[in-house]
Amino acid sequence: MLVTNEESHFMKLKEIVCKDDFTGVSGYELTGILVNLSNFCAERISSGEYRFSAHAVDVYQTLLKRNLYLQSGVISHIFFTNVVVHSIYCNKTEWISGFIKSYQKYLQPGLKESTINYCYAHLNFYNKNYNEVLKCLSKSYTNSILRQLNIKAMQARVYFELNETESLNYLLDTYKHTLLNAKKIPVNIYDGQMQYIKNIKTLLNISVNYNKAVAEKFEANLKTSKAVYREWLLEKIRGLAKN
Repeated sequence: MLVTNEESHFMKLKEIVCKDDFTGVSGYELTGILVNLSNFCAERISSGEYRFSAHAVDVYQTLLKRNLYLQSGVISHIFFTNVVVHSIYCNKTEWISGFIKSYQKYLQPGLKESTINYCYAHLNFYNKNYNEVLKCLSKSYTNSILRQLNIKAMQARVYFELNETESLNYLLDTYKHTLLNAKKIPVNIYDGQMQYIKNIKTLLNISVNYNKAVAEKFEANLKTSKAVYREWLLEKIRGLAKN
């Protein structure tokens, strides 16, 4: 399914294995299938196809319900983060606080604090508590280059929301420098992050010196793209048109 990259295969397989009464394979085999399904979703989401977020959450909830989420007694910090972030992407947020409180005890001790704070940063951004986002991100220390890039991506959105233009411009320079020096990251993620930086710069320029024709062209291009954080970008450019 992941090799052929066919969405129809994904949908058929997900429909079968995510049923509560599915017993066609062993727990070990089911874990492997569900992990492959979640990886398929994560790859699509990272490429800007956010409609896969809801499918990802269905898979995550199946893993949780069937107690298939632990590896040697530990819950993966990547899995933990994806549960939170992808739930927010598809507006299934009512269960997130409970999930964080119930499952954080299974996180690896060395990654626990940073993971929890990163997840709360996302939840605070969703709730428009922007200063709290920055506080959480300051505690989301990590050696992962992908996490570092995602932290900068969120900081950029916060600075735009707070109208902190100088901070945003400085961040975008360091963000681009970090990306250019990043090694061994997937091409689709590199391209998506680089385009996101360009999109933020375009949005910022339009906000400073609004031009209707430029704004409309930018919005039209976003509508037909798979841009990272496309819905947020569209919300912001449409907001500028109303002001």
